[in-house]
Amino acid sequence: MKKLLSVIFAVCLAVCSVMVIAACGENGADTQAGAPITFSYSIVKDGDETYYSLKNVTVSDKAQALIAKKDFAGLADLFNTDAGEYKAPAVKYTKDTVTTLVIPEEYNKIAVKAISQDAVSGLTFVKKIVVGNNITKMSEGAFSSLTALEEIELPFVGGEKNAKNEKKLFGYIFGTTSGDGLTACEQKYNGGDSGNTKTYYLPSALKTVTVRGGNEKKDETLKFKIEEKDGEIKYVYEGEDGYDELDAVENTATENADVYSVAPYSFYNCTTLETINLSGVEEIEKYTFYGCTGIKNLTFGDDVKTIGAHAYENCTSLKSVDFNNVEKIGESAFAGCTALGEKYLDGANKIVFTDIEIGNSAFSGCTAIKDVEFNGECKIGERAFKGCTAIETVDFTNVTSVGDYAFYGCTNLASITNYDGSISDNHIFEETEYVKHLK
Repeated sequence: MKKLLSVIFAVCLAVCSVMVIAACGENGADTQAGAPITFSYSIVKDGDETYYSLKNVTVSDKAQALIAKKDFAGLADLFNTDAGEYKAPAVKYTKDTVTTLVIPEEYNKIAVKAISQDAVSGLTFVKKIVVGNNITKMSEGAFSSLTALEEIELPFVGGEKNAKNEKKLFGYIFGTTSGDGLTACEQKYNGGDSGNTKTYYLPSALKTVTVRGGNEKKDETLKFKIEEKDGEIKYVYEGEDGYDELDAVENTATENADVYSVAPYSFYNCTTLETINLSGVEEIEKYTFYGCTGIKNLTFGDDVKTIGAHAYENCTSLKSVDFNNVEKIGESAFAGCTALGEKYLDGANKIVFTDIEIGNSAFSGCTAIKDVEFNGECKIGERAFKGCTAIETVDFTNVTSVGDYAFYGCTNLASITNYDGSISDNHIFEETEYVKHLK
């Protein structure tokens, strides 16, 4: 009997040695303190559903020593031991791949659907994080103090899809704790009024963000109040903070609610980010990237049809955008983007618009644009290109309407083709080289 018990104990110990790297127990008890990397979880019961929340990720002292020396080859060898395969890779880790942390999809055949506060914190070897579509909730500060993080892939921005208030902001998952290697990011939401701002601390090294989830329609209806203030009608949704000063309810109604992976204000003022990749998003909401002064590369594929008001305003490093599939650009969407037009595949500073509606002041102050061409049926709003001082030529082929002051102050504009209106109409070309030449 003693021999049988010894065999059973040995088998159990061996199993624990292999599995501890994937997770600690349900209550977070560490079953092998010396494991190179340990994932611990807490169990969540939500109604009839049971799932795990990632509670903590830690590495051993031996791993920490290798990280301190930046010996990532040694760290890969350590993680590739039998006790170190925390996601059983088909191909062993290398010095390049060991710095990528993939959040597990399940533990003990039960889905991992949430990430707790400080779950992935202070891991200075992590340069890239991949969060799968299995994750539906992320707590504030879930990824705090990751000073080496350069890239992150997410299914949505913020705490969850369709989150409200500060929970819909990109900085939410990085938390409010400051430190070396982190950059303060003051983000606004709900217009920034009534104290609706929050300061988060993003990794200074973080440059690339990929959001895979799209914005989609929600089947249920969302109640809202129709209210009037200062002569304007406002729609105030139930449960959304920041509008307590509005009263005088006139009516109530319901509408289908959008589910946002990338909500309005999501990346507001995230100045360190350089590359944003989006997929499945048909509309860039208002103020989404306002003041993101570091953005140089913008990829949203063929899905985006509408760009909301102020969406990229004051993104002063943004050099190029492909508008081929865009149908509508909102008010001041690219206003103050002083580098826009500097980088195009053909080497020219030419921007081509086709079958598009351009809102008021959409490109005002974009001082790098030199050449603009309109094809198909295009509508140009008031002050759309006001103050674009580098513009030299404009081709108005098939433009259906041009708003007041549309090219006002484009001081270098000297060539206009296919324009069938009056040059003096509504100050459209006032203060341009073209009008001065006519005089």
